Amino acid sequence: MSYHNIQWVVQKNLTATSSYEAISAACLSLGIDFWGFTLRPFATEAPEYPKDKRAIFYGSTSLMNQVHPNPGLFYDPALFSMENYFLHYGDKMLNATAKLTNLTQLLEADYPTEELLFIRPDADSKSFSGTVMTFADIKTWANKLGQNSAVQDLSLDTPIIAGPAFHIKEEWRLWIVDKKVVAASQYAYEHRLHKVAGCPSAVKEFARVACEVYVPHDIFVMDICRCGEDYYIVECGCLNSAGFYSADVRAIVTAVSDFMVNSLS
Repeated sequence: MSYHNIQWVVQKNLTATSSYEAISAACLSLGIDFWGFTLRPFATEAPEYPKDKRAIFYGSTSLMNQVHPNPGLFYDPALFSMENYFLHYGDKMLNATAKLTNLTQLLEADYPTEELLFIRPDADSKSFSGTVMTFADIKTWANKLGQNSAVQDLSLDTPIIAGPAFHIKEEWRLWIVDKKVVAASQYAYEHRLHKVAGCPSAVKEFARVACEVYVPHDIFVMDICRCGEDYYIVECGCLNSAGFYSADVRAIVTAVSDFMVNSLS
């Protein structure tokens, strides 16, 4: 495979040093051009990089917003949303019974104060991390948020999902290119960070079946969990900004780069 017409453009700041170095090393070993840069805080314009080759981006969600739309950004905000996953994956989703709402509407609901709820943004925006909180704690957090106008990308009217909390045993992230799992890593066990390369064959098979149902993009990541004895999709995500945990970065760079080269031929 000749990679003369592509390059990886990778953000150095706000990217884990290990991830930055792993992409750089993979590109070096494969003979792919690598361009590292530092994104200026609060910058609104796309970073400067050589334009003579097709770029594949990796970095923060801020970078994704600045370079969108671009063929080297595997993302569409209309497709990378929990509402869209619920629509296509149905009961394959862990939170299939959750409701699309916002904090203003949620606070009007009649939940017991100690009721545990899972909440997260509808979008793949990282405006806040998915979390389990009591209804009382959600009220406290929302009231503070309503008084803090400095918080960006998050308000009482931001679309979120809210639903029952589940006991998740294990969680994995799978990197998918053209409906094929090219790498995987466990990232949690009993709600604690637990990074282990790879995943069980049953998890790969679950992902394969899910990809036959629907994919939000040719290139994306899928987070899968085990709850009881069953597997569910937690969410999908943009590969360009997804953390690697203990995944085989070289395998990811190879698969994504091969796909890009083939798409240009």
